[in-house]
Amino acid sequence: MKRQIRHKIEPVPTIVELFKLMEEHQQAHPEYERYNFKYIEDGDAIGAIIDYNVEESVLKAEKEQDNA
Repeated sequence: MKRQIRHKIEPVPTIVELFKLMEEHQQAHPEYERYNFKYIEDGDAIGAIIDYNVEESVLKAEKEQDNA
């Protein structure tokens, strides 16, 4: 069963850097299926909120690894 999670990318200096960080995250976590993306611009700060669908088993394994 898949769960929906939200990943926030903190403000970065440029939109190019933001998309680079998003691409790196997708490469590091191919099991995260992106289904929504919200661009945030607050003055000079640029960021994003990304919603993913992820299998519960993946989230459980990540939590167990973090607790180890």
